[in-house]
Amino acid sequence: MKPFEADLTRPVAPVPRAGRLLLALLSRLRYGSLRVNSPDGVSFFFEGELPGPSASLDVIDWRACGELLRRGDVGFAEGYIERLWDTEDLAGLITLAAMNRAGVERAVYGHWWGQVLYRLRHFLRANTRTGSRRNIA
Repeated sequence: MKPFEADLTRPVAPVPRAGRLLLALLSRLRYGSLRVNSPDGVSFFFEGELPGPSASLDVIDWRACGELLRRGDVGFAEGYIERLWDTEDLAGLITLAAMNRAGVERAVYGHWWGQVLYRLRHFLRANTRTGSRRNIA
């Protein structure tokens, strides 16, 4: 894994916490490779130890990382619709994500505290008509 390539002639803003967490999760990539281009022009390259597709992810707004981490695939999809991120090959990126999903889920939910947190978050989420309508829409 090559952690990043930076153009040192340009000032680089610090990566927000959600961005750092997502980049740390991507360092666990098992299949294929992924280039993440930040809004600041810094590129991060991740390569798994096993063969798989290559993809790129252009982060237009760092909020995309928080949405993805908080809301999973729904946050991923809505971030794309809202143009928080983009890619040259959406099908390739989704294929890469699907191939590596088990490893990322293990990283997030594999620890006992991750499972407790997930279940607590689900338990506290109200099942209202408004929320149901929003989910269906």
